[in-house]
Amino acid sequence: MFVPKPTAQLAYVIGVESGDRFLNVKPKSYQYRVRLSAVDREFVEEFSHAVSGVLGCKPHSIWKGVTAREYQVEYGSFLLHKFLSKGFENLKRYIEHDRVCASAFIRGFFDSEGCMEKSGSLTASNSDLNLLFYVQRLHGEFFRIETTGPRLQTRKGSLLNKNGRTYVRRANCYVIYVKRTCLLKFHQEIGLAHLAETGKAGEDARIGLRIRRRGWDLNPRASTSALRESVTVAFGKL
Repeated sequence: MFVPKPTAQLAYVIGVESGDRFLNVKPKSYQYRVRLSAVDREFVEEFSHAVSGVLGCKPHSIWKGVTAREYQVEYGSFLLHKFLSKGFENLKRYIEHDRVCASAFIRGFFDSEGCMEKSGSLTASNSDLNLLFYVQRLHGEFFRIETTGPRLQTRKGSLLNKNGRTYVRRANCYVIYVKRTCLLKFHQEIGLAHLAETGKAGEDARIGLRIRRRGWDLNPRASTSALRESVTVAFGKL
């Protein structure tokens, strides 16, 4: 049974769902589902581990999505579904409980919406300006990490290609940037389950980066040269 408590796992789930919300209801069967679909398996595993911790159950199995690159996981919980449906504005006491919770929320949001550009810039995009302003405030107040933006990234009505499908954007999308001088601090304080490096033709070449106590750990699916290039641009030679 779900009982909301201010923990890092719950804050992470709030962050992920704030950025890439997938709350589904099947009225006829009374199924309230918390679900995530992504191309990075490690991200889906991280989310599954957090949700299982929040619900006090075993992690659910991850399965392939519609496309070969997609991974999905799903949990059924009316109480957690109802809780997350409130939106981040009504969940701030769980996010701002302490630095650990604030860090977990930001990490979840950036795992969901973050991207490491080839230039070395770390960005996050969303159509909700209030959410982006809130994420920026948490960066500054809790960790003294400087960000810039939001700036208009794409306009309403433009096309989006994602996981082999084409969608029409229903709203303007805005982007915020973590200042390069704060990138190392961001990784030390927050870290990510994965980062996406923007590749040619608008495709995402996934780079699995995670800061660990002993340094950089490379996802085996990413190329060593791509990781080295991204890290060198961002931080200089390590």
